[in-house]
Amino acid sequence: MPVRAAAELQPATDLRIAPDRDGWTSLHQAWAVPAMRRDHRHDELEVNLVLDGWAEYLVAGLRVHLPRHGLGWLLPSQPHRLINRSPDLQMWIGVFCPALVASNATPAADGAGPPVAWLYESPEETLVRVPGTSETRELARLFAQLDDPGMSTKRHRIGLAWLLAECWRAFQSADLALTGDHLHPAVELAARWLFDHSGDAEANDLEALASRCGVSRPWLSTLFQQQLGESMTDFRNKQRLQRFRELIAHPMGMPMTAASFAAGFGSYAQCYRTVRRYTGLSPHDLLTEALADGNR
Repeated sequence: MPVRAAAELQPATDLRIAPDRDGWTSLHQAWAVPAMRRDHRHDELEVNLVLDGWAEYLVAGLRVHLPRHGLGWLLPSQPHRLINRSPDLQMWIGVFCPALVASNATPAADGAGPPVAWLYESPEETLVRVPGTSETRELARLFAQLDDPGMSTKRHRIGLAWLLAECWRAFQSADLALTGDHLHPAVELAARWLFDHSGDAEANDLEALASRCGVSRPWLSTLFQQQLGESMTDFRNKQRLQRFRELIAHPMGMPMTAASFAAGFGSYAQCYRTVRRYTGLSPHDLLTEALADGNR
């Protein structure tokens, strides 16, 4: 991926790291990890470890797939968003403050820690590899130990540094390295627009979307399917489905019909058909499943 100068980067997102911490770890599951509506970046180095299922990010114009047991890095210079995930996704996320990374980084990529250059630029290769099962299990244990708000500041700092080093060691020793897919600018623009506007009536007019991207609809439809693995209609409908699920499962509980319109469906009947098509469930069964997931 190309190096981006600091001046070109969007403002950093505040990850709300406690003043006495140098980072945090958190276990994310599919029901609690909605697709991101906007790109974001942060000054902290991030690492993802997928325990079950899979996740897909859009990272600086690349579609990046994290399979089961995938270990992937997201750098401060890389705007990214989670665009898709499997229903059974379980993924540890760890973030490390720049000072902690700098104190444990190495000048080159073959050292005991991540290269210090990762704090301000991106390498050309996609930073996803798949460690062995035993290494994944050991890393998951370290992530879990650090997900403890009662841990002392000193112990947490030492533990984070150890986790950073172990993630780097596992990444370096992994046999399987994955590459990302470069998206055509028109496909990337279409995907971003559908993410941002899937709830709008305009998202039904894919002909207008193709014009917005400066290409014909047949051409865009074909390339979109090739590069993202699904049609624009499926892509849009899945965003609406996820939004509908979030609205009905929210503690404030929006009614089904209101949620279907808010998610972008033209009617509750259309929403019902879409939910049934993509999940095999009725909207009421989807709500039951979402609430059960939230109580796990």
